[in-house]
Parts: sequence; structure tokens; C-alpha cells
Amino acid sequence: MLTSDSWCKQWYQWHSHRSQKPAKDEENPRGLPVFTHTDLDRTLSVRYLRKMNEVEEGLKTIRDTVVGFDMEWPVLYRRKQAKTALIQICGESIALLIHISCMSCFPPSLTRFLEDTSILKAGLNIRGDAAKLYRDYRVQLAGAIELSDLAKKIYNRDEVGVRGGTLQRLIELEFGKHLPKGPVRTGRWHMILDEEQKQYAATDAYASLALYKMLIDTSRTPRKKDANGEGRMLDDVSTDIASSNYDQIDREPTSERLHTFSSNLEQKILPSATTRHIPVCPRSIKRHERLAISSPSPSSTIKKILAANMHRM
Repeated sequence: MLTSDSWCKQWYQWHSHRSQKPAKDEENPRGLPVFTHTDLDRTLSVRYLRKMNEVEEGLKTIRDTVVGFDMEWPVLYRRKQAKTALIQICGESIALLIHISCMSCFPPSLTRFLEDTSILKAGLNIRGDAAKLYRDYRVQLAGAIELSDLAKKIYNRDEVGVRGGTLQRLIELEFGKHLPKGPVRTGRWHMILDEEQKQYAATDAYASLALYKMLIDTSRTPRKKDANGEGRMLDDVSTDIASSNYDQIDREPTSERLHTFSSNLEQKILPSATTRHIPVCPRSIKRHERLAISSPSPSSTIKKILAANMHRM
């Protein structure tokens, strides 16, 4: 015969066992197979480069006309954004993980590679990456192909959203697999990379290249037409980035823009400033002369105010 204590203990064990359910992967609720850089090409090699000479030698091994491109940087929980720490470049047979944070300066060989218009760099949100790359290192990315633009020409808005979908979403649509995006993406990318970070970085760059090859397939009919009524599958957004003025992206006013703004404001402000009424008395005249000698001109003051405000934009 069961006592009250033993009965309560058995009921608790039975209830606890019944209430336990298999844990679901919140990031992959559908249980899709995981996409990695070895899924489609097991011969792909990954090289982690931390020295200038290694970068130069590594870039010589890439002879592709199209590469997958991505960048990583540490997430700082404050307003200012950290510098780009890692640049990933993936070709058909090799993925280069170039750790800029471990180098004394930006590798000249990498600058030449990124500014080479004959090599296309495919990536998601590559416009934002190009702007950040210029902000951080004054390198102008050329031959940039925005994957979201290609996706929007094939998929409707319900499938990829207004912005053309995320890398994770496009991998799911094209390959039926899940691209992991766990806590590693907000890791310390400025430090020496561990194995998990290397796999993540290589997979992201390879995913960009794999998506490009799928989305650019000419057998697929694009939804949108260009001005001539023909389907456009490929657009180099580098010209769009360049025409939008890197100076504006970088939030630093040029002398021409500053002169234009100051001239327009001087026409409105200076007449009222120069026609101020000054009381005619010896004390006020002497005080005015002292202020005129020690104070900057209205024109220079306006320029300083404009420069300060434009930096806050």
C-alpha cells in the first residue's frame, strides 16, 4: 500500500516525464539540413591568413572572375561601430579568411584585388559593406553584385520581403537548407579566430558564391524588365555606390559642399548681422572695437557650425 509521500513522489516523477518534450531548435524550427561550405564542394579548402605576405600569396591562387564576398567585425554595444576585422573571399576551390585586425595596415595586394573591376564580388547587402570598407580603410570596392537585387527579380515580395531577403532565407529558398546564424556572428572577430568562427566565416562567403551561381542562371525568367523591355539579371552596384558619393556615405563634408552651404547661408544671415544698430557712445564704441578684434568673422563662424552639424549627421 502506497503512503501519501511515496504516492506524491511517483506522481511527480510521472508528471515530470510526461511534461518533458524534445527541445526544438528555435533558429531552425523546420529541422532543415544544415548548409555548410563542404556540402556542395568537399574539395573547397579554407585558408586563414594573418600576415601580409600570406594575403598576397593567397590572392594569387584565386583566378575566378566571380567570388563570394563578406565581412565581419566585432559588435560594440555603443553608438560607434567597430572597424572591419575580417574579410572573406571565396572562389571555386578556395576560401580566404583575411584577418585585417592582425595586420599593421590594410594589405596593398588586397586593395588591388578589391578595386579590380574585372573581378565580380557577390554578396548580400554588399552596398553597406562597400560603404563601411571605405569608411574604415578608404578602399573602394569595385565589381560589387548585390544578391538581394537578383533575388527580387526572381522571387516575389511575399517570399523575400521588400529588401530581397536575408542570406539565411535565400539559402532556404534555393537549396532547402538552413544556414546557421547563432551567437558566433556577434563574437570577437578582432581576436584570433577559433574553429567555429572559421567555419562560420567560410560558409557565409561560400553561400554568397553559391547563391550567385543559382540566381544568375539564365534559364530562369526574371520578373522585372529594364528600359528596353528585356530581363536584367546582373547589375554592378559599384557604379551606384560611386555615384552616390563616398564622401556623403562617410559623413565628412568636402570643401566644395561646405562652401556652397556657407555661401547660401551668408546671403541670408550676413545682411542682418552687418546692419546691426550700435549705440553711439564712447563706451559702446570701444567695447564694439574690442569684440571685433577678438571675435572671428561671421563667415568663419558659419563654416565651423556647418562642419560640426554635418559631422553629427
